[in-house]
Amino acid sequence: MNMPEGPNHTSRQEVIDHLLESIIHEEMALANLLNAGASKIHAFIGNEYNFPTHPSNQEIITMNKSALHLLRTAVMKDWYLLNKLEEIFAFDERQMSSHSHNLFNNELDENSNGDINELQETQSNEEGSTLQGDKELSDESTPENLGGQDEPQELSDDRSE
Repeated sequence: MNMPEGPNHTSRQEVIDHLLESIIHEEMALANLLNAGASKIHAFIGNEYNFPTHPSNQEIITMNKSALHLLRTAVMKDWYLLNKLEEIFAFDERQMSSHSHNLFNNELDENSNGDINELQETQSNEEGSTLQGDKELSDESTPENLGGQDEPQELSDDRSE
């Protein structure tokens, strides 16, 4: 087994690639173990499913427990590898979002110092005109200006027959 040699300056992408490769190798090893278990069961049962070794009931139960243990272990290992993969993706997502967030913030800092002042002036001008417009609307919305629309109308009982 190769051991890492001293401090190595690798990029974030290289680290992620190595982690993904480790998952691939573990999955391949797990697949080989499952194939070996399947071959063992196949040899035990026989090509024609006639149990050529004529095992006792206890030997069949032991083989069944062995296969069950192998499958449980494989499922647990696969679950572990899935969690490892999800953590790698989450790490990569966090790194990418913080990197793009930093780039965005740097662009804002460089480009928007003057724009912020202009934006604030525009907003304050708009707020002033909106407040003035609201006052005009509130003056127009008095009952006298609504033309009696809010007053209930009486219905006449006169019906032409």
